[in-house]
Amino acid sequence: MATKHYSICDICRKTSAVTHWCSECEEALCSDYIEHHKKRKLTRNHKPIPISKYESLPTFITDIPQSCVYHSERYQLYCGIHDLFLCYKCIKDHGQCGVIPLDDIDNSAKIQDLELRMGDIIKHIDSIKKDREANMSCFEKHKAEVKTVRNEINKLLDKLEKDIDEKKNECKEKIQKITSELKKEK
Repeated sequence: MATKHYSICDICRKTSAVTHWCSECEEALCSDYIEHHKKRKLTRNHKPIPISKYESLPTFITDIPQSCVYHSERYQLYCGIHDLFLCYKCIKDHGQCGVIPLDDIDNSAKIQDLELRMGDIIKHIDSIKKDREANMSCFEKHKAEVKTVRNEINKLLDKLEKDIDEKKNECKEKIQKITSELKKEK
């Protein structure tokens, strides 16, 4: 798929309003040819979707090839051992693999498996989220502890400074007394 906007019908090749996309034919269809597409024996079981819906699909979905890259034929089979889609010509390389038709694939088991895995992922995400919240709580607790210790240290330093000032004043008085006595004696 080169672009995500279709304005030319792949059947009539006219620049008319394209209204649908047939993923099985890999063709854009105008309103005139969608009716022919539904009536033709070869294409009546196809399920074209509105072009707006197709254009809104993410590219990783629309870029999935519908045909075998080696034989240019539609995928009809699935090899569970190699997890590959196959055309009928590819079966010779996968004859011993237990290949099954695409229509026979039971997606319900795969969906249940995906749901279980998604549940596990959600549990892990919740666990990680709780762990990170606990970490944040721990940070806040440690911050509060540091603040408390800082306040206690500040109180001790204030008391020490006060004690030093008192001792300084006592010493100053003594020194002044001694110096005055020394002056008298001189």
